[in-house]
Amino acid sequence: MKLAFTYFLLLANLFFSTANADDEKEVVKCGWYHWDPYQYIDENKTLTGLDVALVKAIFASSGIVAQYDENAKDTWRQNQDDVRFKIKDVAAGAFKTPGREEIYYLTKPYRYEWNSLYVRTDEDFQFEQDNVSDLIEFIKSRMLRVGVIKGYKYTSDVINDFVAEQNDQKTSLLVESKTEESNFSKLVSNKVDILISDRLVGARILWKKKLGGQISELPIKLPAKPIHLLIHKSEVDEKINEHSRRIRDAFNKGIDELSQKGEIKKIIGEYLFPVLMNITVQREWFYMIDIIGAFFFAIAGLLIARDHKYDIFGTFIMTSLLATGGGLMRDLIVGRQPAVLRSPDYAYIVVVVSIIGFLLCRIHFALLNKYEAYNAMAKKNKKKCEFVREVIEAIAIGAYTIIGVGVAVEMKVAPLWLWGPVLGCLTSCGGGLLANALRHGDEIKTMRGAIDPECSLIWGAFFSGFLIWQADRLNPNEVLLGVIITLVGTTLTMLLAKKRKLNSPCMNHIDPQFEAANG
Repeated sequence: MKLAFTYFLLLANLFFSTANADDEKEVVKCGWYHWDPYQYIDENKTLTGLDVALVKAIFASSGIVAQYDENAKDTWRQNQDDVRFKIKDVAAGAFKTPGREEIYYLTKPYRYEWNSLYVRTDEDFQFEQDNVSDLIEFIKSRMLRVGVIKGYKYTSDVINDFVAEQNDQKTSLLVESKTEESNFSKLVSNKVDILISDRLVGARILWKKKLGGQISELPIKLPAKPIHLLIHKSEVDEKINEHSRRIRDAFNKGIDELSQKGEIKKIIGEYLFPVLMNITVQREWFYMIDIIGAFFFAIAGLLIARDHKYDIFGTFIMTSLLATGGGLMRDLIVGRQPAVLRSPDYAYIVVVVSIIGFLLCRIHFALLNKYEAYNAMAKKNKKKCEFVREVIEAIAIGAYTIIGVGVAVEMKVAPLWLWGPVLGCLTSCGGGLLANALRHGDEIKTMRGAIDPECSLIWGAFFSGFLIWQADRLNPNEVLLGVIITLVGTTLTMLLAKKRKLNSPCMNHIDPQFEAANG
């Protein structure tokens, strides 16, 4: 009994000592404003975002708790004022300027930021300038209205000088907004002619609000700039300043420690990879590749149904499995709403291919049996048709591989270097696996020599590695380049492998002649 009582006291002491230790941790009050994907309230009504995650992790490495008021609805200007007047201790997402260094303490940079220029798509033809200086002169000469965020500093000094000049002259060229969303709404409604925005924020707004067809990004490149944490600086109380400098030093130390461990790079990837992928896969040309891929896989299912003399129901099952089976398996595994339920396009493809394909196959066989000339023509063009089929199949597998890696990024499945290729392969080859298992469980080509899964895995691994490398660069144009390389690489690899009749090595392979001679 004494032993049990002693054990209880030890547990109680451990519990309360841990609780007291948590209570004694230093707390830093952080300001924030809605700036998706850096700071925002998610669908679970929880404050999240890249800057929030970075600030919390960096402070936590020094035993400091970063505290946010999730009910606050501040602006960037309000954040700066709150830190200046000690309502808040710190605010994230600031550029270093001489003016800010006078009234705030600034930490080391913890990430970098790029800006972009956006215009209405039907007017982008008039913006032919290739540098910012020429663009500013064009804006002045045409008296174009420029949408900016009040109190915001941009990555281009030329743009910042222009904004300051217009504010001093109190001209009508500047149209200020409190939020990026409001800025884009003004561009759509013709209240501004051009706007400046963080590239990733702008891309996310275009994607979420489906404005890609109405708004275009100008190709003018703006410089990248480091982002710092603003910390309160008192004009009279040195004791407060000593505390602020200690917070700054702890944050800087945390940056160094987490950078060495690769944690900062990991956090950046978790929040920005989905944005970068959405910039790419939401483009019209990639959507067309996805649809072409789904169409081909549906055709492949139709051909399987034809070869095995299925009825209309069997044809529908085969086209469904090939076109959507891999994506369905992938989404169920990662807990994502199936893509086939998000868009009706896949269902339309399956229904159209099944019905029209079924009827065309019946007509085709009727003509083969009735007309010898038609039969001869079909035999003559058989190889050409097979080559076209192989090309479309290779493109489709490449597109589905990229989509699978994109889902791994979207769902934050870690590690990406492992799950990216796996989900890419499952997306591109899973439908064929299901279809083959259904018709001949003991003769599944995907697992008995077909080179498709290996091509998908190899190029899925390449694309996943490319995205991991991109975590330090965050350039949407380079991500687009990675998508194109992966798509072309997968296509050419598959075509080359089929031309050379390369197969995946099988376990316990026996030469057919030896097997025939020895029973």
